Amino acid sequence: IYEARGPKWYWADNAVKATIFWLVEQFTCRQRFDCYHAISDATKRDVEKYCGRKNVRRVYLANEMNPELADKEFDMREYFGIAKTDRVFLYYGRPGKTKGIGVYEAAIRILAKDGLIPEDVKFCFLLGKEPEDLRKRFMEGIEKQGLTHCVKIQNSVSREALASCISQADCVVVPSLTEGFGFSALEACQIGTNLIYSDGGSLPEVVFGKCKAFENRNAKDLADCIRTVIDRGEEAFEEVPEKVFTYENMIGKIRELYEELV
Repeated sequence: IYEARGPKWYWADNAVKATIFWLVEQFTCRQRFDCYHAISDATKRDVEKYCGRKNVRRVYLANEMNPELADKEFDMREYFGIAKTDRVFLYYGRPGKTKGIGVYEAAIRILAKDGLIPEDVKFCFLLGKEPEDLRKRFMEGIEKQGLTHCVKIQNSVSREALASCISQADCVVVPSLTEGFGFSALEACQIGTNLIYSDGGSLPEVVFGKCKAFENRNAKDLADCIRTVIDRGEEAFEEVPEKVFTYENMIGKIRELYEELV
């Protein structure tokens, strides 16, 4: 099980749609199975809490983003059309509601309103094309708010170019409302880039390295985090011990689980 959202469905969707999703989730998760495989402790807790299941086992997924994967010829700042000396806060992925892109936009608006965004700071977004309506709404909102001077948006790139973008960014921002595992946050940590992340879902479980958390869904707290990073740089981050999520470990744990069942 990747996620069990329960009442969190209502965080991002209207009541009718959220209720439908909730009913489907309840029907699926309340079927009788010998074991439920949750991909994080956060998901395990939510399945137990919102779906009433007790036989839930946590086996982490794997992700191995190697800095060596990076395309050495790819220049992130050139791709976004910004100066080579600009400081970059990078977001990448879908512009989905639960990815927290609305919270991030609100935080940038707060900083801009208070005149707290230096000319050399850019908020760069590598956005997927879907959901198309949310992407369009986000882009129109940035233009309407007069933020195009500091917010730069481009299409998603290849895996190799993405690794380059992460390594060349000054900070990756993961503002998710819900996360079953948190691949984007983990990838930034594995490459060694500073990270600002929401304390929602499983994100606190997977992050390591130089990290700074903000309160989930709190745009003002995110704005304060960004301002602190702008002002203090590396000193703004806390050092979190390394965590390992290898395919070898994942396969071994799943095999153990299967052997118990059969």
